[in-house]
Amino acid sequence: MKRTRFLTKDEQQKLNSVDKKVHYVTDWTSAMEMFLKDCEIRGLRESTSFYYVKETRMIFRYWEEQELDISPDQLTSVHITDLILYMKNKKELSPSSINIRLRAFKTVLKWLYDNKKVPINAGDGVKRRNCSMRMR
Repeated sequence: MKRTRFLTKDEQQKLNSVDKKVHYVTDWTSAMEMFLKDCEIRGLRESTSFYYVKETRMIFRYWEEQELDISPDQLTSVHITDLILYMKNKKELSPSSINIRLRAFKTVLKWLYDNKKVPINAGDGVKRRNCSMRMR
């Protein structure tokens, strides 16, 4: 299915049905601090937390390079699709490298959504890149 640069009907419905009294996190520093505190509470190893920090930091760096200022509460799957294209075409990353970053970022996004820190899970439905090797 070809992706357009518009929100899906499901994403539009979720954004329109957002409870306006809920206060969502609006900056990535706070979002990551909350996520990492939860990682510590759950007893995740320090190396696991470091993995999340390292890989998401690269995503934030890519957005800085593109001069994008996307807050967690405004992030959509369109932003993630654009991010994947940026990593593929501009950074020329391999599919496995892209998947490593996406896996970490999608985990953070799911946690933010499950804990009602953002109105939608922008990573929901974003598929991994195909890493299969072709035989010549």
